[in-house]
Amino acid sequence: MLISVAVYGYADISERIEKNAREARNIRGNQNNYIFPDIRVLEEKTVELERQVFVLETEINLYKAEIDGLRQREYESLQLCENPS
Repeated sequence: MLISVAVYGYADISERIEKNAREARNIRGNQNNYIFPDIRVLEEKTVELERQVFVLETEINLYKAEIDGLRQREYESLQLCENPS
C-alpha cells in the first residue's frame, strides 16, 4: 500500500512538472502571441486616434474658415448699409 501511494505521488508530481515545463516551452516559443499583440493593439489604437485628431483638426479649420467668411460678409453688408454710395 505504501509503495502504491509513493508511486502515485511520484507520478502526479512528475505529471505536474512535465505540464509546467510544456507550458513554459509554449510561452517561450510563442512570445509574439503572448506579449506583442498588446503592443500591436496599442499601436493600432494610436494610429486610429491620430487619424481622428487629424479629421477633427481639419473640420475645425473648415468651420473657422466658414465663420470667418460669414463675419467678413456681415462686415461688408454693414459697411454697405452705412455707406450706400
